Amino acid sequence: MSISGPDLYKLFADLPGPSATDAFVAIKTPAHPSLRIGRSPRGTPVLLVRLQKGTRSFLPGTHLANLSADYSVPCTIEVKGTGKEDGVFAIVEYTGQDVALRNYFFMVGASLLGALPDNPTPVSVRNVVTKFVDLFSLLAQASRNSVQGLWAELFLIASACDPRKALDCWHRDSSERYDFSLGSDRIEAKSYSGARREHHFALEQLRHSPDLNVIICSMNVRPSGGGTSIGDLRDKIIRSLAGNSERIFHLEEQISACLGAGLPLALSQSFDAEVAHDSLGWFEAKSIPAVSRVSEFVSNVHFISDLTSAPQCALRIARHNTVFRLLL
Repeated sequence: MSISGPDLYKLFADLPGPSATDAFVAIKTPAHPSLRIGRSPRGTPVLLVRLQKGTRSFLPGTHLANLSADYSVPCTIEVKGTGKEDGVFAIVEYTGQDVALRNYFFMVGASLLGALPDNPTPVSVRNVVTKFVDLFSLLAQASRNSVQGLWAELFLIASACDPRKALDCWHRDSSERYDFSLGSDRIEAKSYSGARREHHFALEQLRHSPDLNVIICSMNVRPSGGGTSIGDLRDKIIRSLAGNSERIFHLEEQISACLGAGLPLALSQSFDAEVAHDSLGWFEAKSIPAVSRVSEFVSNVHFISDLTSAPQCALRIARHNTVFRLLL
């Protein structure tokens, strides 16, 4: 069962302080039977994973600016509501002071650790923490994508008839030419917020190989204070993944890579999902108004095209695109 970052933080905030200077206080979570959300003796948030009985490991710990992990620590923790619990735990601690990063620690940590096997080992925990560290490092980079553009892509995945397969088709790098790919089929998601269906294109997206079947998805992504946020879409997709760790990491990695340092604040930005759904338009790439003549010595051509009056793709044609059938 998945649990949201805000819910995890609430569990943490409701925890009392440890009764001893060397004790952890924690509470079990529905995210995983071995996972506890806790407070360290220093008051910092920790994720504790109970390991198999008799587990001992000499794996070196991981210690970064905002993150610390030890993979096999015999200790007693005070479990809220059930008393003390003795065991061997892997302990992942957020040591920073930034509130937004702390919330991100809970959100991503729970989704990744929640995908652990039923009887986690130090090695399986370390593998997850390595991914965790990679995600934290992405937050130090500049944003590669707009919040509006990322929201549009996540909206398509979250709304798909099979979000798992839609996620598998999603780009592994935001610099890829198209957002979704499967075989020779491509979908490029475009968003607009004004009255007209105007989008930025790279000429290479429209002047593609004849072997590719490219469809443009256009939607109106309108800011809305009471709407659906990127965090909401992420949570909805996570729930559909049934604890698949590879898919979860792919989702988290792309969100972190696209938003970079702006991620903690961007997660709460919300848009009107009903407007987006009602405005969905599908266009064959060859029908998009585009620059027609470019010298062979000119490259990296970008332009804005107005699709307001462009003919939309017939459903019978669009259905030949396998990615379209997954997203519809």
